[in-house]
Amino acid sequence: MNYIKRNYNGIEVNDYTTTSMNTGFRNFIQQLCLKNYSTLEGRIEFSKMISGSNSKVPFFVSDDILLVPTHSFRNYKCILINLFNIQDYYRINDKIRVVFKNSQKLDIDVRINTIKNQLKKANVLVEYIVKRKCLHDGLINRFYYENLV
Repeated sequence: MNYIKRNYNGIEVNDYTTTSMNTGFRNFIQQLCLKNYSTLEGRIEFSKMISGSNSKVPFFVSDDILLVPTHSFRNYKCILINLFNIQDYYRINDKIRVVFKNSQKLDIDVRINTIKNQLKKANVLVEYIVKRKCLHDGLINRFYYENLV
């Protein structure tokens, strides 16, 4: 998934193609989170705790989806961009163009500093998870080897 945004029918979800769905923004994301054993609220609270931020908090949905909001979640203009699918971003006129790994492009009405700050917040979460996973894997390996003997 590249991004999720609101449209006149409900939401627009972009992966390799763009699909419009007649559902609410928050409801769709909640369903994605529930498929991965947690609630949206739980994931946002976790992100706030780790990032130390209270506004426009990026959050994990799954191992391959970390959604980064461009605006406040309640703002109609909010687009949730999957960090793991971003290839590049740059300013084009008065907008920011995000280029995804599948070469699709999305123009967003935000400042470049907003995107940079949001990506920094998201990277704090990624670093935390990577460190925790390394520690977790080390504990599992140690437990496995200690109990084999």
